[in-house]
Amino acid sequence: MSLTSPPLISVRGLRHTFGEGAFAREVLHGIDVDFAPGEIAMIMGHSGSGKTTFLTLMSALRETQAGSVRLDGRELRGASAAELTDVRRSIGFVFQRHNLLGALTARQNVQMALLLDQPENSTEAADALLARVGLAGHEHKRPHELSVGQQQRVAIARALARRPRVIMADEPTASLDAETGREVIQLMQSLARTDRCAVLIVTHDARILDVADRILELDDGHLVATDVAFERMLDETAAQFAELPRVFELPAGRDGAEAAELAELRRRFAAATETLNVRASDHVRMHLRAELARRADALQQLLGAMRAFEGVLAEFCAQLAGAPEELRRGVGDALRQSLETVVLTTGDALRTRTAEDIAILRGITSDRSDVMKRVRDAQFGAAAPADEERRAAGFALTNDFARAIYLLGQIARFLELVRTE
Repeated sequence: MSLTSPPLISVRGLRHTFGEGAFAREVLHGIDVDFAPGEIAMIMGHSGSGKTTFLTLMSALRETQAGSVRLDGRELRGASAAELTDVRRSIGFVFQRHNLLGALTARQNVQMALLLDQPENSTEAADALLARVGLAGHEHKRPHELSVGQQQRVAIARALARRPRVIMADEPTASLDAETGREVIQLMQSLARTDRCAVLIVTHDARILDVADRILELDDGHLVATDVAFERMLDETAAQFAELPRVFELPAGRDGAEAAELAELRRRFAAATETLNVRASDHVRMHLRAELARRADALQQLLGAMRAFEGVLAEFCAQLAGAPEELRRGVGDALRQSLETVVLTTGDALRTRTAEDIAILRGITSDRSDVMKRVRDAQFGAAAPADEERRAAGFALTNDFARAIYLLGQIARFLELVRTE
């Protein structure tokens, strides 16, 4: 997935006014924000700050007066009624009140959302959705026979019925106790990860904020990225990098299950860094504090270096798998062990973000880069022995190693800029 691929939701210059003439009051003042697939974002703000208005504008429930709202590539402003209806079909809605039909069973409430698309097997599909939200065995119960938390789970199953690209939730935990509310939000978080849909939650509930990938605040009509989620983004960046050493165990030149596992690892890494990049981009654009915007900009550059490193690492493993045996067991193994050491050191620096660990990483990447250039020129350069196959394979292998070390050094440099003193 490219880092330049479009976000799932893109809002630019969004304004909204209630009333006319002398009674006109603008409640949203030129909002810019993007939301990526697979993230869960929480929107906070005092009563009357425009949170619900913002949510209804993004979900095509209210007409866009000024600015642009694009959902999955479709522009909402100026769209026809039929087009807006089609957009709403790609959104799952969850509200403070579950809005279930009391005369219908849990299964039937979910079936109501399925009948237009798949009337022939709606019973099986409804049961599968209820099982997915932890309500297997409750299909025949009516809302009054379920707990409040279970009723909200039925509402979530109903929201998932049309395989939405986006889930919009307005105060979904307001009527739930702390434990039940957390369970409901964690369920929505899991669904965001599994289905790669964006989950947007308007909330006052501070008990659930730690589940969010991103926390935004509506303040006097402006949407502001908070500091709360930035350190969490750094933790997620470290966690994604920690997956990369597995590439050494899955040489790209192999076939079958190992090749498929490597492809899946790379796909997940690309998707996760894409989401992080979009969130960092919003911090650059939205945050009123220049210091955090600078750190977020450095994080974007760090993520770019991580993505480039992942590609070079895969190339290195492919070169190693295809190299002549003598080269693979000699120089190749030495390079692999050295690179693994630097990768682990990089992981430590990303995880701790201490000045000492970053300095260690910068030191060893600088040392290994200089040594590698001399080794490459001496053993595989123009003046090296005339075994062309060995020389070509060795030069490609050492060149990938040098590129990998350089990119790890770049990660160290950007990490210094990201780090809080």
